[in-house]
Amino acid sequence: MLVVPRKRPAAVSGLARHTARSALTGTLRQGPDRQRFEDAVAARLDGASVAAVGSGRLALLLVLESLGIRPPATIVLAAYNASCVPNVLQAAGFRPWFVDVREDTLHLDADALPAAPPPGAEALIITHIEGSPAPVGTLAAWARRHGLAVVEDAAHALGARLDGRPVGSLGDGAIFSLGRGKHLNTLGGGLAVVRAPDAAERLSALADALPAPGAGALLKQVLLEGVIETGTAPALFGALAMPAMRLARRFGRDPMTALFEDDKSALAAIPEPMRRRLSNLQAGFGLAALPAFAEALRRRREHADALRARLGGVLSLQTPVAGAEPAWLELTALVDDRDGFQAALLARGVDTQRTWMDACDALPAFAGAASPPCPTARRVAERAVYLPTYAALTDAQREAMADVVLDVALATSPRVARRRGAA
Repeated sequence: MLVVPRKRPAAVSGLARHTARSALTGTLRQGPDRQRFEDAVAARLDGASVAAVGSGRLALLLVLESLGIRPPATIVLAAYNASCVPNVLQAAGFRPWFVDVREDTLHLDADALPAAPPPGAEALIITHIEGSPAPVGTLAAWARRHGLAVVEDAAHALGARLDGRPVGSLGDGAIFSLGRGKHLNTLGGGLAVVRAPDAAERLSALADALPAPGAGALLKQVLLEGVIETGTAPALFGALAMPAMRLARRFGRDPMTALFEDDKSALAAIPEPMRRRLSNLQAGFGLAALPAFAEALRRRREHADALRARLGGVLSLQTPVAGAEPAWLELTALVDDRDGFQAALLARGVDTQRTWMDACDALPAFAGAASPPCPTARRVAERAVYLPTYAALTDAQREAMADVVLDVALATSPRVARRRGAA
């Protein structure tokens, strides 16, 4: 029987061995691996300065501070976005200002940018959504004309390239995520990246002032990682998780989304536990994963290319921009009856995730934003579903999944059936 989990975290090499060694040598929290990890990532970003911290959200705030951008500045960003991004900006005192996106690439739409930036605007955040590079040149040109800094949200895009250059090296600053669902798994964490020497000095000082997480918290995350890696193995997932998820689907529920989705309510302030440096233990996991990173990235691209080749004439799939070499966190499809589509796939062994992104301009948490409505972002947020492209997916699983997706798409979507008939 086909079993395809929606996610399989990037494997943490030497999870137990490295943890035991760090505990015995007293280097769980502090040690030399963090600097080595930062240097190794910087070398992949054309020599940018890198600070490894506790989350991508914290990394964003540190990048802005390092660039001299402080509250209550207005930050321009795509409306179709992870709500945690504008949420942390707003909690820190910034004013988010949303711009609509394109339905084909899912990136911020250059044609929707205003002729003049909103009052108080100091930065444009360009999001490389789902690992597919955004058209930075066009978007950054608008920012430069108006004196705005350019920050790349590359949380999904470590290893992606645009016109031969690494994503994360194309603006004034950038962030990456090191969470379990991302390309490089350090049990959570983020990377803050800046290029100018003065910004690099400020970033280093800000990051070094942060405490590392406690040993108890780190060991708890290690144990959780072991559970997740075991639980997402197809055999165990199919035997235990999938029956429960099928039952929940009958009642219109998705337990995985309920467990892991970010809270959509407005943050009142930046939580104190968010203000952490990446630990030496976590940095060691990152270092250990780097040698195999290129092969994992190649597999993600191979899966996405194969799915796009088989499904592109039937489903509306995210389209890369010219010159892009995506990192493909997952492949986004836009479907009409998302709940029905996902339920039908699950019944045949393919677990999928509706988008983690939101039309942030429509969320009550950002009702105070003065930006205009973003109708394309709202349509995309209602229709988007992720097809898995993780490196551990086998060719056989991918091809069987594509067969199921084709069958279900034709059966559940009148729009798809009309498109296939016209072809």
